[in-house]
Amino acid sequence: MKILLICCSLFLFTGNIWGQTSRMILSNTTIYPEDRYKDYKGSPFFFKDWVKGDIYNQNGDVFENMTVNYNIYENFFEILEGKKYAVMDPYFYWCVKVDKEDNPEMMKDMQDSILFIRGLMADDEKKFVQVIYNGIHIKLLRDMDIAESVKTFQNVGQTVTNKRFNRRDKYYLVKEGEYKEVKLKKKDILKALGPKKELEQWAKEQKNKLKKDADFESLLAYYEATYLTN
Repeated sequence: MKILLICCSLFLFTGNIWGQTSRMILSNTTIYPEDRYKDYKGSPFFFKDWVKGDIYNQNGDVFENMTVNYNIYENFFEILEGKKYAVMDPYFYWCVKVDKEDNPEMMKDMQDSILFIRGLMADDEKKFVQVIYNGIHIKLLRDMDIAESVKTFQNVGQTVTNKRFNRRDKYYLVKEGEYKEVKLKKKDILKALGPKKELEQWAKEQKNKLKKDADFESLLAYYEATYLTN
C-alpha cells in the first residue's frame, strides 16, 4: 500500500511539474491556426515535422523534451501543446537544441545535435541562426531566410494565385568575433580557413568528404584544436 501511495505521489508530482512547464511556456506564446499556410507551396519550417527539443530561456531555465519546429519565414519557434500551435516570444528564450538521439528518424542525415541561437546577427537581435559549429574561437553559422513569392494569372476567365515559399541560406565563419560570409563548399571553406593543403590532407585521412554539416563541424573542431588553441 505504501509503495502504491509513493508511486501515485511521484506520478502527481511529475504531472504537476509538466503542467507548470506548459503554463510557463504558453504564458509567453501566441496561438496561431494550424492551417494558415495551406495555400502555399513549399514549407516555411526547418524540419519536415515536429521534433523534440530543449528550450533555454533568459533566466537559465531549461524546458526539456518540448515539441518544436523552427518557422524560418516568421523567424520564431513554434511549439505543439496538445492541439494548440503556439508561437513563443523570441525575447523569452535564446537557444533551442534538438538532438538526433531524441529524433532518430527525422534527423538520420543530420548532425548529432542541431543548435539554434538568437542574437548572433547584428542586424536583427530577434533572429535565430543555426550554429553548425560552436567553438570558442570560431563558429560556422547558417543564416536562413524564406521569401514569399506570389504570382497571379488568368485561367479560363478566372484569376489564379500561386503562393510559394522560397528559401535562401547564407553562411558565415565567425573567427574571433569577425564575420566572413562564405559558401558551404569544400573549396570555399578551406580557402577561408587558411592552411588548405594541411586541412585537405586531414580530410583525406579521415575520409571526410566535406559535404554535410557534420563534415564541416568535424573539420572546424580539428582546425580550432590544431591552429587556434594554445
